[in-house]
Amino acid sequence: ATLRGTIVEVTCFRQQGAATVSTPEQIACARKRVAEDGRLGILTEGDGLFQITGAFAANKYAKLAPLIGQRVDVSGAEVVISNNYDYKSFEAEKIARVKEK
Repeated sequence: ATLRGTIVEVTCFRQQGAATVSTPEQIACARKRVAEDGRLGILTEGDGLFQITGAFAANKYAKLAPLIGQRVDVSGAEVVISNNYDYKSFEAEKIARVKEK
């Protein structure tokens, strides 16, 4: 499966909302939270928020952090956790920046 959306930090997104995901304030919040063990996810254009898991979550999201606030396509598989209704998880295998037209 491939998801298209914006890379966000879960807590900052919940505090500041969807309208500000690409603003300097939310990006700064996300960078600070990631350094303190925050969680990155992708806010998709139709299916909501997915926390990113797997290799892209390693080393405090080292490979993903440069993409905070940017639109990307994430390929991988949704991880179904039966008792978690808070957010969905997505095991990312490949991430590519969306080229704006």
